Amino acid sequence: MATQFFSDEQMERLRSYPDIGREELIRFFTLTRKDLGFIDNLDRGGGRGPAARLGLAVQLCTLPCGRRAQTRSDHLKLVLKYLDWKPVPTRGETLKELERFLLDRAMEHDSPSLLFHQAAEFLISARVVPPGMVTLMEMVATGSDRRGGGDVGEG
Repeated sequence: MATQFFSDEQMERLRSYPDIGREELIRFFTLTRKDLGFIDNLDRGGGRGPAARLGLAVQLCTLPCGRRAQTRSDHLKLVLKYLDWKPVPTRGETLKELERFLLDRAMEHDSPSLLFHQAAEFLISARVVPPGMVTLMEMVATGSDRRGGGDVGEG
């Protein structure tokens, strides 16, 4: 099963932060009073210094863009809870929903890259942290392969 349906250049763009304009910069990277209170409350008594607070603020701003930092899992857990997002699906109902979503879209579209982007948008709209790119590409490839028959995630 072929899972590499993006060029190297497209893969690099997917792995990096998107080019954003002034409006998106303001929308995603302006902290509200509530956001600042969240960061300040975690700092009190927790021994977190300025670098940790900055890391938490960056994740707070970038999670809605669909990005996650592997090395800051503690911050990610705090931000997920604060923003009421779900962690990366590994199994269970959320993963089954994604599999069904991909299979339904694979029936409509023949483009794996379009399916990939639709899956990412689906997860973000559901407030679920997307899995890694390779995992999502494998799921897209599986959904595309199954469009000819078979059921996904019934239960």
